[in-house]
Amino acid sequence: MWKFFFDLQKARIGLLIVVLLLTACSGGSSSGAKEETAVLGDYSDLYQYNAYLLDGHTVRWVSTTIPVYGATGAGWRKAIKRWPTVNFRFVATKPAWGIHILGYDDLGNICGLASFTYDSAGALERCTVKVSILHEDLNCARVTDTITHEIGHCIGVFKHTTDGGLMDEKADGSSEITSSVAAILGLLYTLAPGTDIRDQLLARRPGSMRAMSRYQADGGKRYSRSWH
Repeated sequence: MWKFFFDLQKARIGLLIVVLLLTACSGGSSSGAKEETAVLGDYSDLYQYNAYLLDGHTVRWVSTTIPVYGATGAGWRKAIKRWPTVNFRFVATKPAWGIHILGYDDLGNICGLASFTYDSAGALERCTVKVSILHEDLNCARVTDTITHEIGHCIGVFKHTTDGGLMDEKADGSSEITSSVAAILGLLYTLAPGTDIRDQLLARRPGSMRAMSRYQADGGKRYSRSWH
């Protein structure tokens, strides 16, 4: 009788240990999911580098697959495809919308130039990329890094960063797409073009936003910008 009682107690203790272990594993899985979500950038960064153009509304391509025309230089396609989050479809004829690599041109004292057009509803329409004919003389490091940098502007990182990476104004030879830049794009392309993120910002920086002026839901206006 006593032997049966002790065996029963051992079985109950063993069952309890299994339940505790399963609970711990479940908690670890939940934590992992949170870590995956955390790779998305915060709204403050998204405003600073992107949504400021439309007073707090996002600006991006309507599709995450972007046509690219003219990427004929050695290693240029590989340089473009370095970017995460979006995909690139290289085409042989100039598309109605997308990215057009124009090649080398006289750009004065800058290494490269991205010029893009977007509508007032937040949709990017086209972006052209040029590389300086004086690229080597200007000590601009590798041409492929310049291409990657300009494509970064084309897909939504509209201002230069200051984190020591590829999107800095003067990257000093850095070819790194930093985690913070990748996170900005990660958040941007989870939101539709023209998404209003101002409420997300007001919670962090009350009173810092100006009144909306450039955003229009019908996309009736066109805007153009250039970044080197």
